[in-house]
Amino acid sequence: MSLFAASELIAASFGDERLNKRFVKITEVLSENPSKSVPEACKTWGETKAIYRFWDNQKVTPEKILEPHIASTLERVKLESIVLAIQDTTDANYTKHSKTRGLGYLDASYLQGIKIHTTLAVSARGVPLGILHQQQWIRQNEGIGKKHNRNKRPTKDKESQYWLESHDTVNKLIPVTTQVIHIGDRESDIYDLFASSRKASEFLLIRCAQNRRLKGESKCLKEAVALQKPVGIIMVKQKRPQDNVSKEIECELRSLKAEILPPANRKASKSLPSVKVTIIEVKEKTADNKKEPIHWILLTTLPVENEEDIKTCVKYYSYRWLIERYHYTIKSCCQIEELQLETVDRLKNAIATYCIVAWRILWMLYLSREDGNLPYTKIISEVEMEILYFKFNPKMKLLPEQPPTISEVIRWIAKLGGFLGRKRDGNPGVKVLWRGLVSLEIMCQTWLFAKSYFSNCQRTYG
Repeated sequence: MSLFAASELIAASFGDERLNKRFVKITEVLSENPSKSVPEACKTWGETKAIYRFWDNQKVTPEKILEPHIASTLERVKLESIVLAIQDTTDANYTKHSKTRGLGYLDASYLQGIKIHTTLAVSARGVPLGILHQQQWIRQNEGIGKKHNRNKRPTKDKESQYWLESHDTVNKLIPVTTQVIHIGDRESDIYDLFASSRKASEFLLIRCAQNRRLKGESKCLKEAVALQKPVGIIMVKQKRPQDNVSKEIECELRSLKAEILPPANRKASKSLPSVKVTIIEVKEKTADNKKEPIHWILLTTLPVENEEDIKTCVKYYSYRWLIERYHYTIKSCCQIEELQLETVDRLKNAIATYCIVAWRILWMLYLSREDGNLPYTKIISEVEMEILYFKFNPKMKLLPEQPPTISEVIRWIAKLGGFLGRKRDGNPGVKVLWRGLVSLEIMCQTWLFAKSYFSNCQRTYG
């Protein structure tokens, strides 16, 4: 797995070659043991101390840590004609870590932690390409109790500003030769985001939260689109809490071209421009009262001319789930909320490092689903492949003439993590994959040690 860190972080630049090399080594170690604590992953006190010193170095910041990964992400983006820039915010909760200095409040004043806002690049086929932008911040105690006054404050003074900053930064990074579609949930339904400037190759696809006024319409947005006749049917795959597996649910599609007006409570709202959008409603056709029905209202600046364009928008929005899986991976797999560090600055550096590790796990999984016929060398080393092959093909004495594919390799790794691989089991998930990666690393280390040890042994007779 060391090949991953060396190639992914080749552009590391901390102003000290020793720090660059140490960063690659740290990422390599944590990638091999993502769910273990730092001492467990390192195995020696010297390696453990080296990681803590790295995160405590004044030259090391979250931005510098992510810089080489973002550079590699942009190289992958260049190979795509369409890229989805999916934004979302999550919390890293450290309430139980009373010794950590500098934390801020989260959803309640008694919850302490760090806010993390990430923009994830995803291909039009649903493969996570990497992080494009990330912001971490601490909420100051002065902000407690001011939630209800947020409508009176300008966007630049609210956390909504992080959505705009990510939007603008990504637009500067990605060349005009690639179409960028910014995707966000209801939290991103911000007038300033719609009104912000974009190049001809940049678009928005946002889930509606505000029932906005429409130019030239007596009814507001949600009522206006509900009055439209259905333009088609789409099957949406969703896994509900009551179901064991994902099911396809039949939904009706409606759409309406309109212009959204600026908020009425905004100062000088009459001088602010309206924004042309297409409103798309996705509504479950036969809703069951016992289950929460699917009902999405999407706003997009993409050109939408027919039913096929509407379905494409819905498909792209369905990939927003990937950033939820990403957050699950950094918390459940990489265990970032278990980190016990004394200061917020060290925590931020550690989170940024683990964010790269988490992306790799997610990338491997979805690459195997979308491009499963690619050669195994894309994700693992020769030694790892040999161990996996003979583990699951014990009767074979030679490697196959046709090298295993990514899809085959991922299923073998997942089986090490507890995946049964029956027909009804579908594709392996994140949890069994990272468990399998840990087991594979143990097997690799054992094999390499044994190989080295016995090759140096000489037979002696007494």
